[in-house]
Amino acid sequence: MFNFLKRGEDLIGFNPTRFLLVTSLVTGITFPIIFLGESIPSFLNNFALNTVFGFIYGATLSFGNCLIFQKSKERSIKDGTLRSPGRFFMVSLYHFFYTVIVSSILGSITMYGLDGSFQIGGLARHVVGAILFASLLITLFESFFNMYALNISKKKQEQLMRQNAESQLEILKSQVKPHFLFNSLNTVISIIPDEPNKAIDYIQRLSSVYRYILEIKDNKLIPIKEELDCIKDYVFMLQIRFGENLNFKLDETGLDSTSHVVPLSLQLLIENAVKHNIVSNKKPLTIKIEKGKEGYLEISNNLQIKTQKMPSTGTGLSNIKSRYELLTERKVEIIETSDNFAVSIPLLEVS
Repeated sequence: MFNFLKRGEDLIGFNPTRFLLVTSLVTGITFPIIFLGESIPSFLNNFALNTVFGFIYGATLSFGNCLIFQKSKERSIKDGTLRSPGRFFMVSLYHFFYTVIVSSILGSITMYGLDGSFQIGGLARHVVGAILFASLLITLFESFFNMYALNISKKKQEQLMRQNAESQLEILKSQVKPHFLFNSLNTVISIIPDEPNKAIDYIQRLSSVYRYILEIKDNKLIPIKEELDCIKDYVFMLQIRFGENLNFKLDETGLDSTSHVVPLSLQLLIENAVKHNIVSNKKPLTIKIEKGKEGYLEISNNLQIKTQKMPSTGTGLSNIKSRYELLTERKVEIIETSDNFAVSIPLLEVS
């Protein structure tokens, strides 16, 4: 029955059950004295009855407004309208309507039960008191929600920065390993005699890739154009190494220049494709980057897994998924068939 109270912990950082019970009890003691004009001696003469009534009154308002608060926040988060003025206005009306209805019904029953008479002034005090009480309660919940959301946001920022650093470190490690440098130097040496200009181009692109990796270390998101510019340099280097055994197809049709992706996501995915798949004359590897379904960028390759699997640190794909989880509700999507592997990453707008 009170499962919503347990879910409330995700919104404000703690289970509000005890808080609401204490609030209801305090209301049971203070409400008759403050809002109903009852003197302290008179209240004490009927302490049990007044407290029970006040507790029921307070619990109805507390738990009811808490439920409205939680449902509205969950819906706003799901719809992306958390800070919408229109949404705030509608939720305020829900709280107001609920409070007025409850206080009117309970107030009428109480007054009629006590002296058999009905007074507009007494009912008005019930309603005004209930509205003030509910306003205070919702203000407290909003404060709890904002403080908890701020704390979560700080933790996510720290985690995102750490994972960005991990991805950067992983790529740098892979590109300063002896075999990578050996391959790069061998590639340059092999093309210098016949194609010196291409060798210069190769070195310049290698420098550009390293510079990009170092410059974006503090960025949570990067414009898709900048990421693709780096990918073009990176793939150029790979194609010099693998020749016609590695095909690369980039289709920028439909890509919005304002869209952003997490830094180094494309490079990590391409590196994984080359690392774990056969790239040979008999089995050339084709990597494609193109607009996927609405709001997504798809990176795919034909699947031809190496018989001897390369050791994996698990940083690549899992790192990308984790970073997107910290930035958006939209998920990184993976589709694997017998002959194809595709990863779709969300394209995000920066406000």
